[in-house]
Amino acid sequence: GYGPTHSQTLDKFLIGIDNIKTVALNTFLNPEIIYEQIHKEEHPVIVIENKIDYGKKIFNHAEKNYKYLYSDEAYPVIKISPELSEPSLTIVSYGGMADIVNGILNDIFTETDHLPEMIIPSVISEVPVQEILASVSITGRLLVIEEGSAYAGIGAELIASIIELTDYKVKCKRISALPVPIPSVKSLENIVLPQKERIIDEIKSSNL
Repeated sequence: GYGPTHSQTLDKFLIGIDNIKTVALNTFLNPEIIYEQIHKEEHPVIVIENKIDYGKKIFNHAEKNYKYLYSDEAYPVIKISPELSEPSLTIVSYGGMADIVNGILNDIFTETDHLPEMIIPSVISEVPVQEILASVSITGRLLVIEEGSAYAGIGAELIASIIELTDYKVKCKRISALPVPIPSVKSLENIVLPQKERIIDEIKSSNL
């Protein structure tokens, strides 16, 4: 079937088409690790790549005052946490956008007073709800930043899944591409896709 398919194990929530994984490559993981696992899959896998990441080194930038943790799953989930304090904002991002958000974590803190913790899933058709719930239980705030559409997108399903599983108030927000076709001209693409200034401005103007 098409549309969201909920796994009630509370470990993962499945999104999309049954038996088809969607993997979003990111700069925190060597793609060789991902493709080795993909070749073991029985069913089709859709791989999303960001063309801007082609020229970047793997894990090319670590933000000061943050620790980078990797799960031991076949498709690892990355968690970027403050080293010394509890976070006050949970951010979920994936693919090429994750690298952009990683680079402004300290800016988000200094300009919004929210101390972020970021969770980066490798498989975006399986939302890692346990990792997100553990973070949201501390922060009470969930922000999804993605290059895709806000309407009926990954972020929409992720937020709905988290709210279904919590019995306390969680403030949520999505920051995504503007609702227009993605331009091929870089200057216009930067306007349509989330960038540092818009991300910080939207956090400031939100009720997070």
